[in-house]
Amino acid sequence: MNYGLSKHLVLLALTLFTIANLFWGLLGGADTMNVQVGFAVVYFVLSLADHIKRNSPEKLPSERFRYLPYGIISLKTIKLVAFGVSSVVFYLMGTKIMQLSGVLLIIVIPELVIFVYRLATHNYFIAFFNNYVLLTMNEDIKIPARQVSRIECRYQIIYLTLKNDKVQLIELEKLPQEKQQLFMERFLLWAECNQLEFTMEAREALHV
Repeated sequence: MNYGLSKHLVLLALTLFTIANLFWGLLGGADTMNVQVGFAVVYFVLSLADHIKRNSPEKLPSERFRYLPYGIISLKTIKLVAFGVSSVVFYLMGTKIMQLSGVLLIIVIPELVIFVYRLATHNYFIAFFNNYVLLTMNEDIKIPARQVSRIECRYQIIYLTLKNDKVQLIELEKLPQEKQQLFMERFLLWAECNQLEFTMEAREALHV
């Protein structure tokens, strides 16, 4: 079963129902809440099932390095707070539009639970593969080695400059301290195997 597609269809159905109910008053307040709660339960279960399926142990790389920069926490927090505050505002308006608060809560609660679950299970990480590096952030970032034009390093931050002029940062201080040495060994081996270019400053900083 495609849980990801199913949860989005459930959310779409809920949104369409809520909008139709706002304009045409299909159901009263109590019935509307019951329908939204039903959608919420289904959406919550599908969201968790989708996350667990995509992050089952057999699908995760055997060697991965926990990586949690502040940007991940701040962006997720801003998103959750924004949706949460909007939900409260819609609810306090006390008109038909308060029904939208239920839709926003249905988005916020699974997001919050999955975020806490990912933090608890160290599910934000960096992993090296033969010809690419994978960073699981708020979204997975896959960087093919052939797209890296050069590697820079300053102040304990590695800069992977890509051929499209975008730059991916790896903040070494955000790795577990006891794993930093092993990470550097794996990173340098990966870069060497893919014949990547280091700047002179990076060579001195990383002892290449």
